[in-house]
Amino acid sequence: MTKAFRLRADQIAPLAEGHGACIASDMITVEGHPVGFMYREAPDNEVDSGWRFLSGLEDEAYMDDAGNHAAYDVNTIANYDPGIIPLLGAPEGSAFEKAPGSDDFVRVTDWAPPSPEVLAPRRLGEDEFASTCGDGMHELTDDPTPPFDFWPYFDAIPAADFEGHECTGEVDHVWATAAGNVQHVLVNTKDADVFMAIVLDVTAGEVVGHRLMDMKRIYGVSH
Repeated sequence: MTKAFRLRADQIAPLAEGHGACIASDMITVEGHPVGFMYREAPDNEVDSGWRFLSGLEDEAYMDDAGNHAAYDVNTIANYDPGIIPLLGAPEGSAFEKAPGSDDFVRVTDWAPPSPEVLAPRRLGEDEFASTCGDGMHELTDDPTPPFDFWPYFDAIPAADFEGHECTGEVDHVWATAAGNVQHVLVNTKDADVFMAIVLDVTAGEVVGHRLMDMKRIYGVSH
């Protein structure tokens, strides 16, 4: 469904260019409410400023629907509410709100950006792991950097799932499906033939699960 924005593209003036991207609620860009609450968290990527803009009218159910908010250039939201402009240089962790009946922002000191949700670790069975391999699995050699931070998940894996192997916290091998939608990140252990495989759903930005891989036992190969 196409959104009917309150401002047309030709109405967007260069008020706050160069601040990167942000996320804003439809309550602002579609319904036309001014920004009532703004906060800055750690950016999701190199173009993200970390700024998040809400009207203050959103509830949890509204924000849980991804269709009710979207990414914009910060300059776009500055056109909806120029009052945000003097605050755009504030560091990560900053939050500001408008008092009822006021157009002026005040700093919020008793609030912190929400912590990213860490999925409960899920040990994959042999068949489950095999189903994530797909066609055309290949090792990423040009840029094996995982697409998102999976380490909070890794840190939550129960010790028993390592079966006595000690992980080094280093990654030398990342494999991906031909479509690139799934990656297997192999976290090294002190045994050169054993890895903790973390399966990433690249499209959803989520960890699917994990499985300890003993290459010598499974494939008969050894480093």
